[in-house]
Amino acid sequence: MKRLILFALLGSVVLTGCKKYLAVNDNPNTATTTKANYVFANALNSAARTMVGGMHITGGTWDGMYGHSTSFTGGGQEKTYVFTNGDFNFWNGTYDNLNDLQFVINNATADGYGYMVGPAMITQVMMFQKLVDLYGNVPFSEALQGTKFTSPKYDDAAAIYTALTTRLTQAVNLINASTFPSNDNSDLFFNGSATRWKQLANTIKLRLILRRSGVSGYNAAADVATISSDGFIDAPVTCQPLGGYLKTAGKLNWYYANWGYDQNDGQTGDFRKMGGAIVDWLKSSSDIFRLSRIAALKGKPENDVAITDPSTSVPANYQGIPLGGSNGAVSYLSANTSAMGRMVIVKGQATRPVNVMTDAESYFLQAEARQRGWIAGSAQAA
Repeated sequence: MKRLILFALLGSVVLTGCKKYLAVNDNPNTATTTKANYVFANALNSAARTMVGGMHITGGTWDGMYGHSTSFTGGGQEKTYVFTNGDFNFWNGTYDNLNDLQFVINNATADGYGYMVGPAMITQVMMFQKLVDLYGNVPFSEALQGTKFTSPKYDDAAAIYTALTTRLTQAVNLINASTFPSNDNSDLFFNGSATRWKQLANTIKLRLILRRSGVSGYNAAADVATISSDGFIDAPVTCQPLGGYLKTAGKLNWYYANWGYDQNDGQTGDFRKMGGAIVDWLKSSSDIFRLSRIAALKGKPENDVAITDPSTSVPANYQGIPLGGSNGAVSYLSANTSAMGRMVIVKGQATRPVNVMTDAESYFLQAEARQRGWIAGSAQAA
């Protein structure tokens, strides 16, 4: 009898214990859910990478900032400006990033990180503006809603700009109503600074307003009035992954690794040179200060020569490459053209954070707004 009771008790323990054991027997490497703060950190890192990656380089080439050395083949569509809708896909990655930010907006409050909603909205606005500026009409009002709209409509670019301006106001209001931690390493932009997030929102809003300022019937002054009193970005907005970039293969600053050097300081981006438009403009205006920093001496990596060397002050020592440039009267081989300068890439500095927005852009936007009388202050001072 005692033996039967013992077996019955053991059976009960096994059955109930097995249920508890199976409940926690989850593979941590195949998690099906996550927390908003983890997604937020990755979304900021992805947003920064998108902005310094192909979207920036291709646009920079087309507006004359960068060029292609004729020592290398490839990049034909970019160099000739002849391409199809199968080239330059900056769409998928950006919408993937926008979906991650939407996850934060939808789940941050329930996960105990409600203060992240406003910053996630600001980052979304920044990414949507990039899409509109590049593509024009894009899915917006029906986008980022899962399977509710499997073929979301394309909204008018101007309407999206209006909605983005309003969304920035909403984001600042949410930040004002939230309590931020003293520091937050999930916030790869500002480490949890509510003030700096609001300044970024104001700066992006000013950029949206200035882009629309020439449109007939647009009341720029009314939108300027919605800019909060927190000011604008006055220091570079930078980003790097948690733990920082490392001088290790696959973990270097992404911009540095693609257009500069590898982990052993071997040159990787020698085909990507400075564009003829920017170099020629700086040479013609005798702006050697900027020229010597954005461009290297022709045929040399950016820091082979000290900035104080007299050769850096000679305009003829710099050569940019025009869009589609080929070897004619002027040689556009690597040995005869200027690489990216020390302001952008410095050999050995593989772990610098990437720039999301520079203070220079912020001050330039403020100067434009001051010139128009929208905000107080001297345009020249900005």
